[in-house]
Amino acid sequence: RWLRDEAARQQPGVRFVSSRLLSRPRVGERAVLYRIVMDVPTDAGRVRVFLDVLGFQRGRSIVTLGFSNIGAPLPGQLVLARNVAARTR
Repeated sequence: RWLRDEAARQQPGVRFVSSRLLSRPRVGERAVLYRIVMDVPTDAGRVRVFLDVLGFQRGRSIVTLGFSNIGAPLPGQLVLARNVAARTR
């Protein structure tokens, strides 16, 4: 809800298409991966924006990574998350 309200305040006309839990990837001791899909108005029309939020815990550290792209989700998220987790205490 917070993200929807903030996006509407920052960019009037933003429409949330979906928001869901994708998986619980094997990164750290606990992890979640959410995908949010929005249609954002531009001068040239609407564009579809994908926002993936990957959060994980390793030891006492909690890390949140955000990945956004226009048109399609970004690949390689788990590879990056595992590299970050390997350097987290």
